[in-house]
Amino acid sequence: MLYIELDRDQVLYKQIYEQVAEHIRQQHLAEDSKLPGIRSLADELGVAVNTVNQAYEQLLVEGYIYSRERSGYYVKPIDNLLTLPRIDAAVPEEEEADYAYNFSISGVDKTHFPYEDWRRVFRRTIREDTGILDHTPPKGLLELREEIARYLESARGIKVEPQRIIISTGISQLTALLENILPGTPVFALENPGYMVGKTSYLHASSNYIAINHLHRDDSSHSVTYSVDVGALPEQVSVVFLTPSHQFPFGAVMPVDARIEILNWAAKAKNRYIIEDDYDFEFQYRNSKIPSLKSLDSGDRVIYMSGFSKSVAAALRISFMILPQDLLEKYEAHYSSECPVSGFV
Repeated sequence: MLYIELDRDQVLYKQIYEQVAEHIRQQHLAEDSKLPGIRSLADELGVAVNTVNQAYEQLLVEGYIYSRERSGYYVKPIDNLLTLPRIDAAVPEEEEADYAYNFSISGVDKTHFPYEDWRRVFRRTIREDTGILDHTPPKGLLELREEIARYLESARGIKVEPQRIIISTGISQLTALLENILPGTPVFALENPGYMVGKTSYLHASSNYIAINHLHRDDSSHSVTYSVDVGALPEQVSVVFLTPSHQFPFGAVMPVDARIEILNWAAKAKNRYIIEDDYDFEFQYRNSKIPSLKSLDSGDRVIYMSGFSKSVAAALRISFMILPQDLLEKYEAHYSSECPVSGFV
């Protein structure tokens, strides 16, 4: 006998479907036994014929029952579902911390964000002919890469073709992508202190990295010099990760002689690279902006990374990198998936 209890305030067909399915899972209905006819069950429950028919159709689609022409619906043989005891673990409620002063390095001053400007730009750009519903190319939208190339030339002195710019959702994603195209088994040298120390989850579990001391204090002048002692770098190091224009977290600037020295280090051996994280170049802390390391890179050894997390908002999730030609060829040979940054952005 098929027992179904209905709550008239809830969706009727769904209740019929769920209760019949549960009877079958619990093997309360014998295999190959015939279900009540649609009309007779509708009369018994006091519902419309279409309500029962919709429930039966759902059971049929999900494989609980099968039909025989001019005969009706029958219970399909299924294995009894193994039910394990459920352990209800207490899940603590999420609480948003409230601080009097927020010293987060990724915060945004919401009182100064140009909301109206953004609303106006979105209204102007979201049209049927903008292609925002199309798939995004692997490197990112060409129009965005063209604008970034123009901006970098005027703001950072970097002349680059848009084809060499790769768009992604953050420095961590770009670093993970980069690891897959670097030759051999790269060994990373990370600034200590620096942004990447403690952020090594950005790197693959199989990656090798060391910390390097790059800040040298002169007690007599009470000054700090930012440079890499290339002579002390282990031979196996192939990639050096730097923030030369505004060292994180101390704000030191790498002088030009130290820049030339690290560029020469990269040029002296095959498969050596420098990652320049130019994370906040739009913020001017001095009378004139510090040129990028990439602008001095005549040997094409610098992998330039930057984004809009500091200048706009971290929630925008747009970062980019410039690849040397040899790595670009590897990228184009191995990557064809869609860019993770949506065309809506």
